[in-house]
Amino acid sequence: MISTLSPPPSPPTGGGGGGDSNLPLISLTASNSIFESVSLAVGQEIYWEYDINPADAQVHISSSNGGAVSVATGTSHISGRKFFLLSGVGEGTATVTFNATKDGYTNFSRTIPVTVTNAIGNVSISSVSPNANLTAGQITEFTVGVNYSYQNIPQAKLYIGFNSGSNVNTFDIIGEQIVSVGTGTHSFTVSAMVKNWESVGDFKVYVNIADANHSSNWVPLAYAETILGIATPAQFGTIQGTVSEFANPDPEILAGVEVELITTQDETTIGTTITNSEGHYQFLEVPLDQEFTVSFSKEGYLTSEENYVVFEASNTDVVLNKTMATLYGAEYMVIWAECDGIPCYTVQSHVATNEKHLTEEFNTISQLDADFPINFETEVEYFLSNIHNPSATIFSIRDVENNPKITGTLAPGDVLILENVDTGLKRIYAIVLTLEMP
Repeated sequence: MISTLSPPPSPPTGGGGGGDSNLPLISLTASNSIFESVSLAVGQEIYWEYDINPADAQVHISSSNGGAVSVATGTSHISGRKFFLLSGVGEGTATVTFNATKDGYTNFSRTIPVTVTNAIGNVSISSVSPNANLTAGQITEFTVGVNYSYQNIPQAKLYIGFNSGSNVNTFDIIGEQIVSVGTGTHSFTVSAMVKNWESVGDFKVYVNIADANHSSNWVPLAYAETILGIATPAQFGTIQGTVSEFANPDPEILAGVEVELITTQDETTIGTTITNSEGHYQFLEVPLDQEFTVSFSKEGYLTSEENYVVFEASNTDVVLNKTMATLYGAEYMVIWAECDGIPCYTVQSHVATNEKHLTEEFNTISQLDADFPINFETEVEYFLSNIHNPSATIFSIRDVENNPKITGTLAPGDVLILENVDTGLKRIYAIVLTLEMP
């Protein structure tokens, strides 16, 4: 927390600008709110860095009781900021006064009440569960066992935290417990985000013990921390799943389906497998951070693909179940038997689809010039589907402007004879056959 402090509207007494309220103010910026009460044990220290504005203001910091609190000042060789250090020398209380002066400015003056006790505390971590193979980025519940002891204070407070934030050396306190027996144990159950610091440092759990009646600014009597293990990121992933039939009202598993794993970018086959008797397939050791196409094929079913299966470190085991549609198919053979009494045209087409309506248009019949009557026969052979058989073939004969002139339905093997037809159909544009599924 950054705090900026300046004098109240009624300026304090002191040298420099004295009590002239029209003079500019001296201000101080510190990393914490430092002008609050402080609790220390004998031998403990508390340290603050600050900035003063103007920078050349004269700063004087003193203790009213050197036997309880001593004061040291200086400039940090790391940050270049000014600092002061309060040390607990002996049991007692003291008032630390902070004064800043500069000619032409209103003086800055603050006091800090300090209490020093001869409190003694110890704390250790006896157990952590879980403590290894943790998943980075996952909120995890931890149970942490703590041993503690304290003396010369009526109560103590235990704190627990983890370095899950932005700084590897900073612990976010997420739990606390007051204890009233001088020696004992306590178990924390808390949840924290697991942080993988990689080369910067280790993920840790931290506990400390302090006087339960400490002030706003305080120093733990003792602390302990333990390194927790992060699971090594996986180098490979897996894809697995079950294949079943889509067309059946009660889907059944499909054995014998060929499943192929292909890299999307360069279409390299990574592996091929066949579903077992339970319709299950599996690919092991699939490289991470790549995109793949998974292809499913089986005779009598439409081949289908699933694209863009992307592996990342946080998603290494992919379950990809698939349903496959039964393949509907028909082979059409249209035979023109008589054109001016002579067999004149034969066309054959083979199609396959999973759609319930299939249209096949024979444009090659366009501009046929013949005298009527014209006979033609359709032969339809059904295949690859024992469950779904077409009921009929609907035909449509159209003129040169693609307008339907004659329509009807043919069952397999039916013969259609065209005679006494409008002469406008002497130039037949097309015959359109539509496969109807039930």
